[in-house]
Amino acid sequence: MASLKTSLKTHILNKLIDDFAADSKSSSFLFIARPEVWSSESEPPTYVDSTGSFNDAWNRMIGAKRISSADAFLMIPKNSWVSGTTYGMYTSNDDTTGITFYTTNAENNVYKCIFNGASGGNTTSSIQSTVQPRGTSPNVITTGDGYKWKFMFKIPENYNRFKLDDYVPIKNLKIEDGVPEKYTDDRFLQYSVQYNATGGAIDYIDISNSGSSYGYNVPSRTSGDSTLRTFVISASNTGTTGTAVLNSNESSTDDYYNTYALNITKGTGVGQSRRISDYIGSSRTIVVNSNWTTIPDTTSVYEIMPEVIIDGDGTGAQALAIISDGITLEGVKVIDSGSDYTRATVTIKSTNNGNGATLEPIFSPYGGHGYNPVSELNPTRLMVLARLDREDSAITGDSITAGSFPIVNDFRQYGLMKNPILATGPSKGEIAGIDVDTITSVNISAATGSIFNFSDFVENDIVFGENSQSCGKVLNWYRSTDISKGTLRLLNVNSNFEVGEPVSALGTGSVWSSSGKPTGYVQFQDESQITQTNSSYRLTTYLEIQTTAGNSSDNYSSSNFDLDQVIQGASGSSATIVEYIPSGGKTAALYLTSIAGISSADQHGFTVGENLSGVTISSVINKLEPSEFIKGSGELLHISNITSVSRHNEQEEEIKIIIDI
Repeated sequence: MASLKTSLKTHILNKLIDDFAADSKSSSFLFIARPEVWSSESEPPTYVDSTGSFNDAWNRMIGAKRISSADAFLMIPKNSWVSGTTYGMYTSNDDTTGITFYTTNAENNVYKCIFNGASGGNTTSSIQSTVQPRGTSPNVITTGDGYKWKFMFKIPENYNRFKLDDYVPIKNLKIEDGVPEKYTDDRFLQYSVQYNATGGAIDYIDISNSGSSYGYNVPSRTSGDSTLRTFVISASNTGTTGTAVLNSNESSTDDYYNTYALNITKGTGVGQSRRISDYIGSSRTIVVNSNWTTIPDTTSVYEIMPEVIIDGDGTGAQALAIISDGITLEGVKVIDSGSDYTRATVTIKSTNNGNGATLEPIFSPYGGHGYNPVSELNPTRLMVLARLDREDSAITGDSITAGSFPIVNDFRQYGLMKNPILATGPSKGEIAGIDVDTITSVNISAATGSIFNFSDFVENDIVFGENSQSCGKVLNWYRSTDISKGTLRLLNVNSNFEVGEPVSALGTGSVWSSSGKPTGYVQFQDESQITQTNSSYRLTTYLEIQTTAGNSSDNYSSSNFDLDQVIQGASGSSATIVEYIPSGGKTAALYLTSIAGISSADQHGFTVGENLSGVTISSVINKLEPSEFIKGSGELLHISNITSVSRHNEQEEEIKIIIDI
């Protein structure tokens, strides 16, 4: 059976993250379960994918929290830069699966290796990397050891909780047409790389065969006797072609340098390269094939090298031949990467001598290096990192509040579920977590010549987009240090705002008026995130019980029930206590899991008015609230059995789920 392509694995994981988005038609949840001990606490059993295990997990669930796209990241091996390591390199013609062709430096910058000193990226003949790549230049970086690196992205500080010793998070950013600058944190570096990437660029040309000798070249001699220095004597433009007079030491033979390239390596006009169409030996005058953009002068240092011809379906690529020991083709230096190449041939043009070199251009991927880091580095690991905090919990041994997770009891099982069905509330029978509140940040700028004030937008203002007709309610308004810009945090934005569209606040209160409110113009909109306040669900069964004893002093105390105690109803049903909260009076709260009902009980195992049996204080059930999810609904995507995780009312937990394909 054929294995999955790496790109397909990445695609599958990306689709899973899409399901976590706030506007997804699906919803995914982290759940915790099983307060009861294992038969061997030191060695939890491996979860068995069976109907029995499925039913058991559902029966022991404690709570669930909606996962958002902010809780999940694709992960790539960190590949920390280490001096003396031989790195592979990116090539456009070879399968790079399993090749370490990128690295992460000490500043959490990720770089892609464009050249490692060996033909075709062969790690057996490539050089060791001894100079750490640094900086965020948009151009290919050449380090002192000969490696060439392309900066891809810096891992932002707000991604730090996803960093592991050996893996780092990776994510594509949304590019807005006509918006070259976006974000105020470290993401702006990655955004700049993605925005400015050039598709089909040729950043490196590989020499498969250096061919025969190339002898009519003139190296750039810039030291020693001044008569040997290759400075231009004079130069001019003649209307359609350019000319240059060379050093008197050059050949006196007519046409000697024809078809070679004259390259300006230093001084005025540096970087220009022109083909020599004619050479007049007596006056050492060359005629080049086109005018000079900047006419060289006596500060201009030149070299004459065989011309590199790049012929393909793209445009703009230029390169120079590098000749060592006067005759050997040592390398090809790309001076302009060009764009839009999907095929090209590269040849060394020399009519006088030298032949047989075999050159292979290496094309950047679709969109360019850094345009789509996920598809370029192809992660095959997904990490979900969900935090259980006080807002999620808030069921404590002291009081009953509006939480879903008990704080003081432990759990021994967690996992992922998708699309469970609500068992209670006004949306009963619908997929849980679809109708949640979201928060969206929208960056805006003021009209030309205008500024914003701190009071321009206030809480509960309704902000409306004139073109998109998107709207949302203001939670917060932050004016930037550049007071012509600011950020709106909006509740429940109904659709995407358009870049550049005017947005206005319609005011608040009983009279909706935009009077005195400024108009802003959308710069960009961030991805919506689910709020913490309505993303958690109770999966235990809640009972309010009341003492039936006639003695007025017989009130509930902390000693009446224990955590993990199994209780029974008069009908014969049983359950495990996850949390017990006495009121100090005649009532108390029980949160139950592992309910084992019998036919004489109702669908939730217990019945209002039913007495509890075998307890230290006579009790009757006053109120019953079942789990907020229909038991067994949806899909269980992942389950892990673990040693116990003890909870405490002062702590928060982060639960990590790693999915490798």
